[in-house]
Amino acid sequence: MKCAGALTGCLLLLLTTMGCAGARPPTLPDIAWATAPTVDIVLTDAMIRPALIKLRKDAPVRLVFQNKTGTPNTLILGDFYSTLNLSQSNREPRSVIRLGPGENQELDVVPRKTGEYALITTLSVIDLSGWANGQRSVVDVLPAAR
Repeated sequence: MKCAGALTGCLLLLLTTMGCAGARPPTLPDIAWATAPTVDIVLTDAMIRPALIKLRKDAPVRLVFQNKTGTPNTLILGDFYSTLNLSQSNREPRSVIRLGPGENQELDVVPRKTGEYALITTLSVIDLSGWANGQRSVVDVLPAAR
């Protein structure tokens, strides 16, 4: 298990140094966030739910990250982060979301680029081949609604 932790640490360091941590995306003027849809992104011991998150380009959404594990967890937003506009209420936006056991964090965003983006958690599991893998989820940003 120590090996899995070391691999996870190396993965996080590699993604951060490759620019995935990124600079702060542009902020948006106030939007009626109370009426924006909410997407719950739940981190469990075995997976990220939902496995596929569908969003629309230019459509405001509130992402609620929930750590349902008994241990700290880290979610790497990677390239998805660089495609976002953030609400001005996001005090400390970052491409790496760190959650304590049972903790929730909200991020109000507007995706501004279509595409598929991976979200990766650093909570490791050992798969049948013996490799340590973080859980993954995919964000699919679809073209803006007409």
